[in-house]
Amino acid sequence: MSKLLKWAFILFPFFLLLGLLSLTYFSREFLTPVSEQQQAVRVVISPGMGGAEIGQVLESNALVRHAWSFRLLVRLTKTGSRIKAGTYDLSPSQNAYDLLKKLVSGDVVQIRITIPEGYTLQQIARLLQAKGISDASQFEEKAKEATFFIPETGESITGLEGFLFPDTYDLSPNITPEEAYAPMLKRFQDLVTPFLSEIQKKNGFETNHYAGVFD
Repeated sequence: MSKLLKWAFILFPFFLLLGLLSLTYFSREFLTPVSEQQQAVRVVISPGMGGAEIGQVLESNALVRHAWSFRLLVRLTKTGSRIKAGTYDLSPSQNAYDLLKKLVSGDVVQIRITIPEGYTLQQIARLLQAKGISDASQFEEKAKEATFFIPETGESITGLEGFLFPDTYDLSPNITPEEAYAPMLKRFQDLVTPFLSEIQKKNGFETNHYAGVFD
């Protein structure tokens, strides 16, 4: 029997044991929840966060055992670029792999909010703050400064007063003013702007009179 074969027989049990221990350890890290506690923990994943930073957030909230092992899981699954920023409700009863799947799917917290007809910009801002969606003063400031383009007329409008469509929206908590008003403005542009363009053509209205049409 060659020396190489003898060493293979000697080392095989060692490597087998090492492999089994590694499998057991990483199964615990990746597939076993930290606890059976069902209470969700709200965490914020900011844009640009990498696996290491997200791991730190999860470890600091007792959602994973070790930040480094979550980072390794992200690398092994090659999902780092697919994790979506946002606010999440995560539970310690979920294992690291399930937590990662939720972050990749973008299953963020959503708050349903209804903007009544006739609400002013200030009233919308206060409602958003009361729901924990966006700061009222910042929202009002940004909405007054915002400019949007109307392709049908080739004109730009500054200030969103009268252009945020009253409807029900699902928004994430603690978002920027721009993220808060974007779906309201888009709904207005999709549903109302074509109609207003027809009014302008028939009656000679200027685009800066649009808000007055519906006030």
